[in-house]
This record gives sequence, C-alpha cells and structure tokens, in this order.
Amino acid sequence: MKNPSAPRLPSRLDPAELWRDALEDDAIVKRVAYVGTSFAGVHAEAFETEGCRFEGVRFSGAMIRQSQFSHSVLDTCDFAELKASDVSLVRCAVSGSRVTGSSWKSSTFRGALTRPHPG
Repeated sequence: MKNPSAPRLPSRLDPAELWRDALEDDAIVKRVAYVGTSFAGVHAEAFETEGCRFEGVRFSGAMIRQSQFSHSVLDTCDFAELKASDVSLVRCAVSGSRVTGSSWKSSTFRGALTRPHPG
C-alpha cells in the first residue's frame, strides 16, 4: 500500500478575508491562509478549498455537506461536534486537531495524513 503524499501548497498564500473567503454554499476558495478564524456553527454545502492552510480554526458545531478540502493543511483545528456529511479530504494533512464528538458520515479521506492532538 502506498503512503499518502503531503499536500502541495502554493509558496504564497493570501490571508483570509471573510467577506471574500467565507466557507459558504457553493464557494470555491484557493490559496488562502485561515489563522484563528471561526466557522463555529456554520452551515455550508458544496464548497471547495484547494491549496489552503487552516491554523487554529474552529469548526465546532458546524454542519458541512457535500464539500471538499484538497491539497490543504488543517493544523490545530477544533472539529468538536462537527457534523460532516459527504465531505472529502483529498491529499490533506491534519495534525493536532480536536475531533471529539464529530461525525463524518459518508465522508472520504483520500491520501490524508493525520497526526493526533497532543492533549
């Protein structure tokens, strides 16, 4: 079995501007860095991210459907009580993130690298 490959991130990421880079229905977001952003309680469907970094981002209590994260890094994020349905993580690295009580119904992790939360 082949080991997953690390995501390919662009050398430069634009800082997130929520008026432009919100994770909302049908959004397509590329080459953006989210640092300390809160998507807690968000309800979103059919969005895509590619080549993004999520650092210290809160997804707690969010409901996400039919969406995809690709070639992205999700570091020290809070996914507690997240309800994800038909969500794909394709060639992503997830590390140090909290997943307590989260649900990933019919979701796909393809080529995803994971490391546990230290605490």
